[in-house]
Amino acid sequence: MILNTGDLRISISPGHGGKITEIYDHKFARNLLVAQDAGNDLPLPDGAVFSITGWDEAVPTVETSLGIPELGYAWRMSADCRVDGDHLLSQWQLPGWRVERDIQTHGRGLTVDYIITNLLDQPASLLWAAHVLFAVQGIERVELPAGELLPGPQCDTDALAHRLSGDASGWHIRDIADRGTSWKFFLANRQPVSLVFDEATVEITGDMRYWGIWINEGLFGPPCLGIEPTNAPSDALADSRTIVEAGAAFTASWKLQIRSK
Repeated sequence: MILNTGDLRISISPGHGGKITEIYDHKFARNLLVAQDAGNDLPLPDGAVFSITGWDEAVPTVETSLGIPELGYAWRMSADCRVDGDHLLSQWQLPGWRVERDIQTHGRGLTVDYIITNLLDQPASLLWAAHVLFAVQGIERVELPAGELLPGPQCDTDALAHRLSGDASGWHIRDIADRGTSWKFFLANRQPVSLVFDEATVEITGDMRYWGIWINEGLFGPPCLGIEPTNAPSDALADSRTIVEAGAAFTASWKLQIRSK
């Protein structure tokens, strides 16, 4: 299924968890996301195979936590998707949750709105992350918000600080290459994240509390960069402080804008 405008082409695979496989900018002549490839398949301990490509929704956890499997339920199920004008609408019925996502295009940008409703008869913890994986070819640098580096799984923040340039007043990532390593960390959402190319800059903003940043330097398939809008500085549901009352909903919104230099 495709939403094609004069500026962008957004492709989705409803039968594969509603994965967004393509954010293609016609002027830039580039798919911003990691493309599908057999070398990107990651077997998980529960027997499922996750494709380290595109953009998935991780709900209600990223890592295995409180009995919920890795990366949650949404990517494991079919999504109900449709195109309505300049909107690409998706809905998932998950155990205990209903997830609604509205992607609206506007020129060379898009806005993504979420409504995640607790279907249980009691309050429930929620961890949500938009697991957006960007191709790294052509990226000159990544500009990240200022602030403390909050470590993800098995992440040494002292070593990470040496891997990045800049400091707590503003971090930069350069030269993402195949080094057989992987870094996952979090930053408070104080500023946009920018991917700077020679021809254009991709700016990502949002109203969520944190950015999850995953620098995959070839430990899990080819190198890629995960920019994850999220509500928690952790991949584990057990660490989330977001409690959604029975019948209530969690909402979030983020934007991506492409600008030529």
